[in-house]
Amino acid sequence: MSNHHDHGGDHHHHADTMGVHGMLVFGDDRIYLSHLPMFSMPEHCFQVLLQVSLDPTAQATYRASLHTANGAFHTFKPKPFPITELDPQADSERNSMAGTLVQGHFERGGTPIVKNTTVQVGRVQYFRALDPQAEHDRQRPLTYLCFGSPTQLWLAHEITARPDFDQVLPVQLTVTTADSPGTPRALDVGDGRVSLLQIDGRRDNPEERLRDHERAVGTLILMPGTRGHREVKVNLETGAALYLEADELR
Repeated sequence: MSNHHDHGGDHHHHADTMGVHGMLVFGDDRIYLSHLPMFSMPEHCFQVLLQVSLDPTAQATYRASLHTANGAFHTFKPKPFPITELDPQADSERNSMAGTLVQGHFERGGTPIVKNTTVQVGRVQYFRALDPQAEHDRQRPLTYLCFGSPTQLWLAHEITARPDFDQVLPVQLTVTTADSPGTPRALDVGDGRVSLLQIDGRRDNPEERLRDHERAVGTLILMPGTRGHREVKVNLETGAALYLEADELR
């Protein structure tokens, strides 16, 4: 694996993180997995974002399903493995997962569309161990992880402490440049990097989350925690959310 990026993670390892670590599958040109965390089970207390590739058959089936799913999302049910093997700082790095690709939620009536397939992990974009004993700060700014390509950006809500929520949705960002104050331009967050997007005037709770097809203003923090750190004021417009879950994070 290459170009691993970790932001703010606590690298304490649970004694046993073996489990069926279900993942949301999304993206078309670039395909991503987002681990579905649960505070009630220590082995699932991780927020993880991966850029992956599918084998040709699975990729063709997945892309065909995207066009016929009528808004349904996709998940991946891997065979059991320790999720800490995906940690970029782990002694043993995992670069693949075998399992089943599912249209819908693999635990909630989803339909398997490709069985016994292998996902190749190209990049661990984000890995963070979550503390199930921590208390959520509802006064912190509403914050999303922002990542993707110049032609398709995604937001994943930054999960911190219970009660919390998991949300993934597409977004378009524009910024007005100083030399062309009336002309917004698309913003490139940096290939393969994860930025932070704080939404103006909102606190970090489900009631104030971004909604489908909403316009808002925020601050994009590029290369957080590095010497290249910088902040940019942006206008944003969301698409329809692919996934929203709060019950598993109470």
